[in-house]
Amino acid sequence: MSDNINGFAFQGLFDFGLKNLTANKDKINSLNVFPVPDGDTGTNMMLTLQSGLSASESEEDLSEKSKAFSAAVVFGARGNSGVILSQFLRGFCEKLFDLDKAGVAEVSAALENGVELAYKAVSNPVEGTMLTVLRESSKKVSRELALGNVGSIEELFECLLNEARRSLARTPDLLPILKSANVVDSGGEGIVRIFEGFAKYLAGEKLEASAPAAGAEAQKIDYSHFTPESNFEFGYCTELLLQFTNDKEPFCPEEFNIALEALGDSIVTAAQDGKLKVHVHSFTPEKVLALCHRFGEFLSLKIENMSVQHDSLPAGTPAQTEILREGPFAVVAVAHTPAMAEHFSRFGTDIVLRAERGCPPSASDFIAAFKRISSPIILVFPNSKNAIPVAMQAANLTENARVAVFPTASDTVCYSALPMLDFEEEDYDLINEAVSETVDNLVTVTVTKASRSVTLNDKQITEGDYAAMCGSRLLGVGKTPLEAAADAAQSMDEEYSVVHIFADSSVTEEDLEKLCVAATHGDPLIETEIIPANDSLCPLTLSFE
Repeated sequence: MSDNINGFAFQGLFDFGLKNLTANKDKINSLNVFPVPDGDTGTNMMLTLQSGLSASESEEDLSEKSKAFSAAVVFGARGNSGVILSQFLRGFCEKLFDLDKAGVAEVSAALENGVELAYKAVSNPVEGTMLTVLRESSKKVSRELALGNVGSIEELFECLLNEARRSLARTPDLLPILKSANVVDSGGEGIVRIFEGFAKYLAGEKLEASAPAAGAEAQKIDYSHFTPESNFEFGYCTELLLQFTNDKEPFCPEEFNIALEALGDSIVTAAQDGKLKVHVHSFTPEKVLALCHRFGEFLSLKIENMSVQHDSLPAGTPAQTEILREGPFAVVAVAHTPAMAEHFSRFGTDIVLRAERGCPPSASDFIAAFKRISSPIILVFPNSKNAIPVAMQAANLTENARVAVFPTASDTVCYSALPMLDFEEEDYDLINEAVSETVDNLVTVTVTKASRSVTLNDKQITEGDYAAMCGSRLLGVGKTPLEAAADAAQSMDEEYSVVHIFADSSVTEEDLEKLCVAATHGDPLIETEIIPANDSLCPLTLSFE
């Protein structure tokens, strides 16, 4: 039995937590409560936890590990579940910053602090989610500790895991949507799997190494593409962790950043507790290393040729698009398909971030984009309910500009909002009013194949059929995308004057003509526009305004 955890145990706990989470990622992803295949909770939690663990592996003692882990997990958060998890872990780590070892009382206090920060990260906390599982399991540990029933680290985490499992089983009773779909909360399932990993580590079990993160698998690269005539146009992505040492020059953050800006862009730096973390894109990485080496020694170092990365992207995958302008404000938007990325660039977006399936932008991705911009105001369109909290977390970590995050939950909403921008306008209130009015007046219906059979809004959807969803509401069902979209259009009772139809290439022109008639109810005064979106998972999306 152990009466405390040190830095070694901290790393082991989270390593096993990540391994167990990764092993169950697909199951967690499948627990989406809506009948559409958009589950990425497990992936986002895995990528978030992976960020923290990678940063802490080079540290020795508990204090330094918890500090490195805390900072990295916040910057690496992805998706709504990842942001909540990152804030819980940040709060947990805060209570360990000044400790060499943490006993049961300190770990219990750390859990409670983590829950407090996790709840603060959500504007409207909903019970029956991962928040409930975190709160109830942490409270159980606190109560049992007060009663004298927890005397060791093993007993503490056993108590935590057992209550987390019970809390997870109760989530369908708190959220009717979970009960109707006959599932438990996916985020809560992820928390239980992490806690299971903790218990397996303390029990001395063995787990296989974590699988590579989605979107980060090692790719086979054909280097034969490159010749002496090749144009290496993208430079190098350089990341490093530096330990300041007494025999080197004193470090001045202001002077260092000025020198680094002369060598590259997409710069992110963080100096804390005698260490320096650097991310930079540069055509001369050797000069970056020489600059950093003046102040200390490298603890970790990674240099990747971005031209090689770009060449090895899957066919049709766009690189990050940048068209930086001089103006009173700049725009950053997330695109989920190459076609939508092209639309956003055409509308004047300064930076379009790629969101590959299963690998949405992290907080650090947003921050790196913000640092590329010199405008005093940055308007952000996350275009996904999972990316909204990530963008907001990145905005809170950004000091070089005023960052306004609009709660756009899809690319299609962004498509309607961007043309409303006057790129010469300097009054932020007028900009905000124009965009917000457009976003508030839009009704978006997404059509995709159902991944489970369920009854929603008195409509029965069978697995394999097509569902037309407006948020969490099921508006239409059908054997084909056209049938589901037409069914949804018939149920629209709001007044609207324009219908945008975003279509995948698999939808025929004949079906699109039929859909235009159904969406307008045959009213010639209602305008329709068909926009290529090329999203195979969502063959049709309708935007009513």
